[in-house]
Amino acid sequence: MDFHPPVGWGENPVGWEENSVIVPWNDKAYQVLRGMMDSLLPGDLRDEALDRIRSVDCANPDRTLASCDSSLPLPPEASTWRKSLEDARVDYLPYVKALAAVLKTLVCSGDDEALDALRGIMRGMSVSVPPMYSRLASAGPEAPALVDFIMSKDCPVYASLTESDKADLLRVKQDAIKEAGK
Repeated sequence: MDFHPPVGWGENPVGWEENSVIVPWNDKAYQVLRGMMDSLLPGDLRDEALDRIRSVDCANPDRTLASCDSSLPLPPEASTWRKSLEDARVDYLPYVKALAAVLKTLVCSGDDEALDALRGIMRGMSVSVPPMYSRLASAGPEAPALVDFIMSKDCPVYASLTESDKADLLRVKQDAIKEAGK
């Protein structure tokens, strides 16, 4: 059995999906996961992984954790945490508008590091990340206007853009337009 993250983190862990079937999270599933972790080479990373998975151990006596028995109510601490997450939820369109505004300020600030910031949000932590998966692309329907502004004379970083930067920006814009048309 392969381990997949439990469905429903933050609520009672009910299992994971495997071949379109929800596999229940129970002591047997935990023991399989624990066995996989035990088979890793001894060391700090293995010990940290073992510490982390204790929270999904059905035999864990910590009553602040959700039970593996999904018929039981959530502990008060988990209910409070869940409510705070739900209250902090932001709808998609306001989120992408706010994200685009922050990115515009960051990239077009005139700061000496603005070009590095742009390249960072274009490629994330790796140069192998395609532009369509960049933080800039995460601006979704706001991305085309953001790209237009970055590529205008109104954004100081424009003067420093290479042809490769411009091509990446245009690719993000085209992908965002294509995604919006779906």
